[in-house]
Amino acid sequence: MTKVFAQDAGLETLSNYNTSWSSVLPGTALCEPEVTSYGFCLVTDARNIMGYSSTGKLLWEKNIGRVRNVNLTTMHGDFILFHDENSNILRLFNPSGNELWSKALDFKPTSKPFAGRDGRFFIHGDGKIYCYGINGSLRWQIQTSTQKNLPIQELPDGSIVVFLADEGGKTKGLRISPFGEKLEDITFAGSIKNCFTCSEGILLIFTDYSAGLFSLTDGLTKSRWVTSVKAGNPMFIVNKDKTDFRLLSLSQNDVTVYKLNVQDGTELSSLKLTGISGINLVKTDFSASCIFLSDSNKAVLVDENCKELWSAKMPANLRNKTINQIIYSNDNYLIFCDKNWSMNAYLTCQTTNKTVLKNIHSDYSYFAPLDLTEFNYYTQGGFFSNIKNPEREKEILSGNFGIKEQEWLTQTLSVARLYYMDSTSSDFGVHTEKSVFKTDSAGFESILVQLALLCTDNTQAACADILSKSTNKTYCRALLTNLTGYDPDGKLLSAIERNAELAGNKDSAYCNIICDSVFSICKFMGRPAYNKHGKDIIKRFMGAGYSSNTRTYARDTLKKIISLEL
Repeated sequence: MTKVFAQDAGLETLSNYNTSWSSVLPGTALCEPEVTSYGFCLVTDARNIMGYSSTGKLLWEKNIGRVRNVNLTTMHGDFILFHDENSNILRLFNPSGNELWSKALDFKPTSKPFAGRDGRFFIHGDGKIYCYGINGSLRWQIQTSTQKNLPIQELPDGSIVVFLADEGGKTKGLRISPFGEKLEDITFAGSIKNCFTCSEGILLIFTDYSAGLFSLTDGLTKSRWVTSVKAGNPMFIVNKDKTDFRLLSLSQNDVTVYKLNVQDGTELSSLKLTGISGINLVKTDFSASCIFLSDSNKAVLVDENCKELWSAKMPANLRNKTINQIIYSNDNYLIFCDKNWSMNAYLTCQTTNKTVLKNIHSDYSYFAPLDLTEFNYYTQGGFFSNIKNPEREKEILSGNFGIKEQEWLTQTLSVARLYYMDSTSSDFGVHTEKSVFKTDSAGFESILVQLALLCTDNTQAACADILSKSTNKTYCRALLTNLTGYDPDGKLLSAIERNAELAGNKDSAYCNIICDSVFSICKFMGRPAYNKHGKDIIKRFMGAGYSSNTRTYARDTLKKIISLEL
C-alpha cells in the first residue's frame, strides 16, 4: 500500500520499513538520473541504461558497453542524450532505450547539452558551440572567445546566450540565433555565478549576491529587474516547463522561499523553513504541484504558495554516504539509489492531477516566419530557381549549413502551406490559370524533398498536412521516402493513415513505401502507442483487396514493428 506522509503525523524518518516501493538495481548508478514523463532513466556500472516508472517498474533495459563517466540529458518527448565523457561520444536513445545515432565530439563540453525547441540541441566548450538536430545532423558550429563554466541559456524568442569570460569584473555574453547567427555581444552588470532559463528570460545570480531577470525588449537584450529582496546567499529554482520559479535564500540553518512578481521582482509571499541547511542542500526540485528541498538530515515539501505540505527525516544511509543519487519524480516520489544496488522510494504528496508540461515556446517562428506573399502561385511560371535548386538537398544531407537553414525553413514551410491551402480551398478550380504546383511539378517535388530532410517539428507538421489531404502520389512519395521517423505529436502517423485511405489498393509499390514510413516512425519514436497505431495502419494492407505482394510486405513489416515492442 502506498504511504503518504502527513505533516500532522510528526517528523517521521524515511527508512526501509516505510517505503512506498523498493527495487534492486544491477549495479551502482553512475550519474544523476533524468526524470521523464514515464518516470526516470538511469545508467549503472553494469553496462546498462534503464527506464523505470515512478512506481518502480522496470520498463526497458539496454546494454551500452563499458562506461565510467557519463551524463544524461532529457529532451522533449523523452529522448535521452547520453554523453560518454571518457570516449567523448554523444549518443541519442529513444524513449524505449534504442540507440538512434552516435557522434564523436572534437572538444570537451563545458556542461550538459541544452535542449532546444524543435528537436535540436546545443552543446559548447573550448571556445566552440555546436548545434545538432534530432536526426543527428550537425546544423551549425561557431567559434567564440574563452567561455565561462556556465550552461547555455535561452531567451523567449528562442535565441541562446553563451557566457564568456569576465572582463573588468563583468561577465561577457554572446547571443546567438537558433540558426547560428551571432546577434549581440553582451556585457552584464557584474560577474555571474549562476543562471537559469524560465519562460520570461534568464534568471541570474551574481557574485555580489544580487539576483535578477535578463530578457528582451524590442528585440534586444535588457535587464528587466534586479530584485530588492535581500536573499543573502540566493539561488533560483525553476519548474519543469519553465513557467514558474522561486528565489531561495540559503543560510546555515534555514531556507527562505520567495515568490516574486515576474514583472518587477517584488516579493509576493515567502516562507522560512527552519531545521534545514540551505548551504548544504542535497536535492531541490520544482514539480508541477510543489517544491522539494532537502539537506542530508531533513526533507521539506511546500506548495506553489509557499505553504508547507510535508516534512521527514532523511534516511540514515544518506549521511553514511552510501546513497549516491536522489530522484524526485513528476508525481512526487522521492527515490534513493544506494551504492549497495538498492532503490527505495517514498510518496511525499498524493496528487490526483496528472502532470502535464506546458509547451509555451515550441518553435523558432520568430526567426523563420511564414511568408505567403512572396509567391504568386497562380502563374504560368515556375518556382524561383534558388528555391528548387537540387544542390540544397545535398547541402541539407551534408549538414553544417548554418544560417542558410533560416531561409530554407521560411521558404519550404511557406510553399508547403500554400500548397495545402490550394488543395483544400473551396475556391479550388475557380482560377483559369494553372497553379505553379501543376506547371512546375518537378520544382515542387524538389522543395518537398528539402522539407522532409530538414526534420524539425514544423516541417514534420507541414508534411503531415500535405499527406493527410493530397492525392498526388508523386508529391506524397517525395515526402514519404525522405522523412526521418521523427513524429513528435503523432500527426505524421495519423496523416499517413489518411493517405493510405486515399491511395487505394492498386499501387503495390506505393503501399510498400507507406509500410516503410510507418515502421521508421515506430522505430524512431520508441513508444507503445506509436507501435499500436502503426500496426493498425499496416493491417489495412493485409486485406483481401490488396495484391499478394502488398499483403506479404505488410505482414513482414508488422513482424518488424512487433519486434520493437517493450
